[in-house]
Amino acid sequence: SYIDVGQPRTARRSELRDGYCFECECDLCTSDPKKEPEEAVFRRLAKAKVDVQVFIDSGDFDSAARSLRPALDDYSRCLFPYSPDLGVQLYKMAKLLEYLEVELEFAAACRGRAAEILERCYGKEDLLVREIKE
Repeated sequence: SYIDVGQPRTARRSELRDGYCFECECDLCTSDPKKEPEEAVFRRLAKAKVDVQVFIDSGDFDSAARSLRPALDDYSRCLFPYSPDLGVQLYKMAKLLEYLEVELEFAAACRGRAAEILERCYGKEDLLVREIKE
């Protein structure tokens, strides 16, 4: 394979289109995304979580943001709408984008949704909730 097939469909197709100048028509890329095996999605999320943390730990915040952005779709699709993990990932995305000073409207939307989720889970007085709202 030319690319990591564990990436989200849009990221895989974009990488193939941009890097290899072709539109992939394999079963994985053309099948109904709603029918993608749940195990594959969770495996991809686990990999994305590790990759993002490795990039953050190494100070490569741009790569961390580029890895997390497509994973947010999977988090939103697979997790309970008020999952604390979804809230934390949204907050992480907001902080990365704010640090990089890019996509600030999207960062604000991520921050707002993260605050909403985590406040519902932990309450208004939670330290993380208060930090997000600052």
